[in-house]
Amino acid sequence: MLNVGRSRYYSNRGRNEKARACLDTALSLEDDPLLELIAYDATLMVVEGRHEEARDRYRECLAVLPELLSPNETYVSLFCKLRLAVYDENRHYEELEELWEQADNLGVGGVSKFLLPLGSKSVLLENCGHRIPLDRTFKLKDCPAKASRVFYRARF
Repeated sequence: MLNVGRSRYYSNRGRNEKARACLDTALSLEDDPLLELIAYDATLMVVEGRHEEARDRYRECLAVLPELLSPNETYVSLFCKLRLAVYDENRHYEELEELWEQADNLGVGGVSKFLLPLGSKSVLLENCGHRIPLDRTFKLKDCPAKASRVFYRARF
């Protein structure tokens, strides 16, 4: 795990070559890597500009998830689904926001949060906010879906 921590350290400082070398060393030492490592590998690929490979790696991580998920595994699953949804322009912002909130509300910590931080919701809005429909209609209980304008002309 020391190499993984070093990889994250170098990645945070923009030294992606050293981050990749440390992560590759950590992955070579593991016969069956943790789900967090697979997802982190994909995240590092995104930083390196290898987007197709990153998507495949996120999908691989989702494919090896067990049937029953612990909170950490659920977090990793939601993280991977969120990252794949960011790539999919057909996914609406509300779906992304829901995945983000579900992952954030799990309250996990440790390795999962260290290697796979969600980032702030404002960054998500900045990158994917263009997917918010312009004609959002909010339905309230016992209110019509569409309101009409009422003009009032006062008579004096």
